[in-house]
Amino acid sequence: MTTIRQRILFLAAVLAFFSPALRSEQPQKASRTTPEDRLKKLEERADAAEKAASSAVMEKDYITRTQKQYESYYQKAFNAQMWTLGIMGLLLAGVYVRTLWADD
Repeated sequence: MTTIRQRILFLAAVLAFFSPALRSEQPQKASRTTPEDRLKKLEERADAAEKAASSAVMEKDYITRTQKQYESYYQKAFNAQMWTLGIMGLLLAGVYVRTLWADD
């Protein structure tokens, strides 16, 4: 039983000792990029920015158009309501005046 524990302890010590060496041997990425790669990345970023800008302009135009449509609709609805209230007010005033003259 003690030999198994000794072997496990020995393996753990060996693993702990060699684990930093294994990590340092991993291949490292190239730290320098070529000018062509940098140019490609910059062009891709510029294209993405242009697409985002044109999309934003189109979205703003759509929002402005929709807002104008709603404004005109609500203006027409408001005017119709005001005409209706005006006509109802005139009718009620006429009925009130008629009842005042009828009492005489």
